[in-house]
Amino acid sequence: MNKPTVVDVGGLEAENRELKKRCSNYSQIIDNAADMTSFHDPGGTYLFVTPVCRDLIGYHPEELTGKRIYDFLHPDDLEAVRSGYEKMATQHTVHCLSCRLKHKDGPFIWVETSCKAIRDESTNEIEKIIVTTRDITERKNFEHQVYQHLKMETVGTFAGGIGHSFNNILYIIMGNAELAMEDLPRWNPVRNLIQEIQSAGLRASRVVNQLLEFAQHTEVELSPVDMTALIKDTIKKIGVFTPSHIKVESHFQNNKHMVLADKTRAQQCLTNICANAVQAMEETGGRLTISVENACLPEPVAQRSIELYQRECLKISIQDTGPGIDPEIMDRIFDPYFTGKQAGESAGMGLAIAQSIVEKHGGKILLDSVDGEGAKFSVFLPLYVERPDNNC
Repeated sequence: MNKPTVVDVGGLEAENRELKKRCSNYSQIIDNAADMTSFHDPGGTYLFVTPVCRDLIGYHPEELTGKRIYDFLHPDDLEAVRSGYEKMATQHTVHCLSCRLKHKDGPFIWVETSCKAIRDESTNEIEKIIVTTRDITERKNFEHQVYQHLKMETVGTFAGGIGHSFNNILYIIMGNAELAMEDLPRWNPVRNLIQEIQSAGLRASRVVNQLLEFAQHTEVELSPVDMTALIKDTIKKIGVFTPSHIKVESHFQNNKHMVLADKTRAQQCLTNICANAVQAMEETGGRLTISVENACLPEPVAQRSIELYQRECLKISIQDTGPGIDPEIMDRIFDPYFTGKQAGESAGMGLAIAQSIVEKHGGKILLDSVDGEGAKFSVFLPLYVERPDNNC
């Protein structure tokens, strides 16, 4: 006769409660983690994705499951990710890399991933890959800004040194050319050659002055300036070189906008940006719009600018309806002598000097452009608030 089986129901219920509690804890960790966790098969196909993917790249988990990670990668990062997967096939360590994933709404975001291969204990074959993904777009943007600042600082120091040395040479060339002209009679054909030397010397001198302006090796005297009046005067001046098939419009929020500025350099900055916009529309024609209003720096730019954080600024927007700027060269548009134009077309210091002037005035210049849809330069300058006279 078989003995009756005794089951500890109370013990099973306790184990079941403990198991449910653990599952609940794991579920809460997965659902509330800031980083996205996913399982891939060895070929890169999503097997499982945590719900945070909606916040990270805009997709629901079910939209990613069954899709390959390569379908969401930036083309320039495909090789690096494939190489990472190959390393995991031969190594037993966690592999980390940075890449760009396409957000559902369009733009790519920078992410940092940690990948680890999960292997079958008996065959040592890779069953799946566990990947933790973190958004590092803000960090990448900040690193890029620091890099740009250091690069421009280095270029500026170099340009300043070259400018001063070249100026010394120009003084000798121009001085001797002037002396030679005084000793030659008007009928002497050599005078024409010396005049060419003088003309080339003047052009070289202007280039040197641009270099020194960019290098910020020139003093700037700041005083209260009514930017409304200055911008209206600038619009009249740019009308001289603006073709008739390009219309210029202006919009002012107030009758008077005061900032502390060097009037000459502030106008040079605006003229350079407008000239760039006009040049972009030379073939197609279009509309150049200059808008002036009081505004604060947009987030997250403001968070990285201690001087202008949550401070009301004068915002000068210069927008054109030209072909826009190729995203591939957006990062270099303020570089000295860089051009996105065809070979043989003019390139210069216009935008580099404009950025240098704005920064020297304690401001910021931002660029917003969509390829094929024009460009918009926004200049933010600290507003000048006149202090009340405390004298009795």
